[in-house]
Amino acid sequence: MRIVQFTDTHLVSDSGEKFLGVDTFLTLSLATEIAMSLTPLPKVMIVTGDIAERGDSATYSRFREIFEPLSVPVYVVPGNHDDDLVMKNIFHGSNIKSTDHVVINDHLFIFVDSHVKAKPHGFLSAETLANVENLLKTHADKPVVISMHHPVSSPCPALGCQLQNESELLQALKHTHQVVTLLSGHLHKAIDESMGSIRLLTTPSTFAQCEHPEDGQYANLNSFWETHKMDTTRRGFRTLDFQDSSLFKTEIHWF
Repeated sequence: MRIVQFTDTHLVSDSGEKFLGVDTFLTLSLATEIAMSLTPLPKVMIVTGDIAERGDSATYSRFREIFEPLSVPVYVVPGNHDDDLVMKNIFHGSNIKSTDHVVINDHLFIFVDSHVKAKPHGFLSAETLANVENLLKTHADKPVVISMHHPVSSPCPALGCQLQNESELLQALKHTHQVVTLLSGHLHKAIDESMGSIRLLTTPSTFAQCEHPEDGQYANLNSFWETHKMDTTRRGFRTLDFQDSSLFKTEIHWF
């Protein structure tokens, strides 16, 4: 089973409009074309947030324009730039789904909302954490893929790059014997780490990559543009290939 993950697409509302000099609609369109030309074809597509730069309905309609013609289910979670209610309304009735979980090929996919309205950082509500624990118990025999915008492990010390209560999610996962793959975005860069039986993956943006500060490098970590640099010349997406209960191959496709 092949999964394709796109993230941080940062679409804007008007045709031809650019964000930081990039036509993000065109870069996402190209990413989907490349993904659909690969062998094997994706069974599932997952988009881990920051779909829209401004969270408006016109932008989500443009996203739907790209993905609706594809004969693939597309599962989305909101990022800090998204409006989850507008997003769900525009995607209703299409192959673009906003749900808390689905079972495909005997794998449990959990979709977690980590966004905090008008804030860059992530946070998981008590209700969300309880739902994750319940799903893990209900589907205790299945390998798990958890998708959310904010990463559990961020190398960047800036507050906006963090999931503030990641320890609570890790505590919930600590009690499961399932193989867990955790997909996220937000950082605009690729990371592949393991934490026990949990594989932590972040994926490049289809729009631009980001160079983050390191601990102690900058004094003002509250100012994004003083401490981060965007590279609009590189973009990518991730494929994940599963066989039985384990992820056996994952690859970043740069374009």
